Amino acid sequence: LVKKDSKCGFIDENNVEVIALQYDDAYPFETENFTFVKKGDFWGGIDIDGHIVLPFEYKELEYFHNDYFYGPTFRLMHNGKYGYIDAYGDVVVPFDYDYIEDFIIGFEVIVRLNGKYGVFEVDEGVVIPAIYASAESAWDAFRNIDHPEDCEYNINGERRVYDDITNG
Repeated sequence: LVKKDSKCGFIDENNVEVIALQYDDAYPFETENFTFVKKGDFWGGIDIDGHIVLPFEYKELEYFHNDYFYGPTFRLMHNGKYGYIDAYGDVVVPFDYDYIEDFIIGFEVIVRLNGKYGVFEVDEGVVIPAIYASAESAWDAFRNIDHPEDCEYNINGERRVYDDITNG
């Protein structure tokens, strides 16, 4: 990845231009065949030969990396909704949400839809529907999915009150 006169392109190991300096911004190739590049206000994807493989329809690209994915994932906005695309150009979280947080531990991510929160898991899909009033309560429901009685928060995002049997 090189930048000259505010345009980005790509050179090979011999400093020969292989993808013209035509983009307003770009990420380096994290895999051998895909990266994000920007033209104007929109991001798209190109392959190693410079062919467009993802149309220039995405906004608000944010790079995110964790140890569970090979390479980074990218949170983007498409048609007013957020989703994630991986370093291969594959959609790993569909563009269905008003907002998506960063991945927390592994393949799970907090999603927001219509002012409510849920949890999406890359391999499973929606594991906690977006019905919770806070991100904390949705994550708590996910952590305790097999034992909902152990949840610290209720669906309204309030801390649960437990009876203290030691005080009578």
